[in-house]
Amino acid sequence: MRRPLRPLRIETLAAIAFALPVGGSARAAPEDPSPPPNVLLVIADDFGVDAFDAPAASPLRARTPGLDRLRAEGVTFTRTWANPVCSPTRATILTGRYAFRTGVGNAVKPGRPGLPLEELTIPEALDLAPERRYRHAAFGKWHLGAAELGAAAAPNRAGFRHFSGSLAGAYPDHDDETNGYFEWSHVADAETTTRQGYRATAMVDDALAWIRSGRRPWFAQVAFSLPHPPLHAPPDALHSVALPEAPPDEAPLPFFRAMVEAMDRELLRLLVGLGRSRPRTVVVFVGDNGTDGVVVEAAGETSG
Repeated sequence: MRRPLRPLRIETLAAIAFALPVGGSARAAPEDPSPPPNVLLVIADDFGVDAFDAPAASPLRARTPGLDRLRAEGVTFTRTWANPVCSPTRATILTGRYAFRTGVGNAVKPGRPGLPLEELTIPEALDLAPERRYRHAAFGKWHLGAAELGAAAAPNRAGFRHFSGSLAGAYPDHDDETNGYFEWSHVADAETTTRQGYRATAMVDDALAWIRSGRRPWFAQVAFSLPHPPLHAPPDALHSVALPEAPPDEAPLPFFRAMVEAMDRELLRLLVGLGRSRPRTVVVFVGDNGTDGVVVEAAGETSG
């Protein structure tokens, strides 16, 4: 049995305002002849403005034609802040509430609370306007808790009708920490399997398949694990960086740039894959916190 939903709060309304027509309300939707927009929320992992806005000569700057296109065609918010770690930002995105209100104040791991199920999330808020009939799903990284929230069913219990991705962070569930991007525990609507292949590619494949599977307006959260460590060499087709023979821990910057390029190419494939629905889709791109400290420190040593 699903838990009862609490009334909408001001903080939550702010989080979902982009999904509602300007000047309208959820109950006024039948009077609006135009359908509501699709909403694609893309979350990067450990990708800060220090890397995205770095000068062309900076060792942090990667080739990002997809993000550059989004910036050129859209609006850049320069006074938007994230938490310094992943989980609090993701909880705030889904609820519109500060970390001290959700209780998610640090990266979720055993012994730290995940997102409480009584919090009202974006997909649940969309369900409060059934006449709009939004489909909704989340793909990729979750990292908002599982054990105390229904285990593998946690994203579904938090409101998403469909989830396909990983419950944990970027690091794998296996002993080999260099392999988490190529083999991982994959969760699809509470069913867990071991999946192989490049994680970002599989996530975009799943998202595009779901988007194309229905005709109603949709909200999709697509959360990359890139470019979060462990630093690694993505598939050659996803980047143009000449990687050194040295391992990533000895030469982190080129591997970081390759991972950013891989994320950007998969993002561009996702946008192109929207096809005819692209003009009716609002795309929001955010990072969950700043660039990894090891990478920033290496960039400082290089530039200095």
